[in-house]
Amino acid sequence: MYGPFFIKVGGTAIPIRYGESMMNQCVFWILIYVCMSTCGHLLLRIGAKSVSSSSADGVSIIMFFQSAMTEWRIVLGLFLWCGAAALWIWIVSRTPLSFAYCVSSLTYILIPLLSVWLFNESVSWLKSVGILLIAVGVCLSIASSISIPVRNP
Repeated sequence: MYGPFFIKVGGTAIPIRYGESMMNQCVFWILIYVCMSTCGHLLLRIGAKSVSSSSADGVSIIMFFQSAMTEWRIVLGLFLWCGAAALWIWIVSRTPLSFAYCVSSLTYILIPLLSVWLFNESVSWLKSVGILLIAVGVCLSIASSISIPVRNP
């Protein structure tokens, strides 16, 4: 698997093959992305609940958004979410999208689990099976991208 990194040797660009350290770096930055995205979504939820509970029922959507933009948790959530989007652009410029997207699916595991803990939401057994299948898929994706060196006898 070749990445967008090249070494110039006498005017010729030679592609650098992803090694184990490159994939480890990619996984590290994808996990940072997952944490930023997850925290951003959770903060948006907390902030939105705070704004909607303090607003009257007949409030217009414009007034709702005006009060939402002054809620610090929404502002921080948007900042994290936008930062995660910027990091994602950097990640996909250096990592195969098929790998990065599979690993980023960890958000589909973390957000429901943290929603149960933070917001007392319920997760049905069918949703739990889905979360488990996503976890298996992420593990398989990571395992398929690990290169195992072969020794010559």
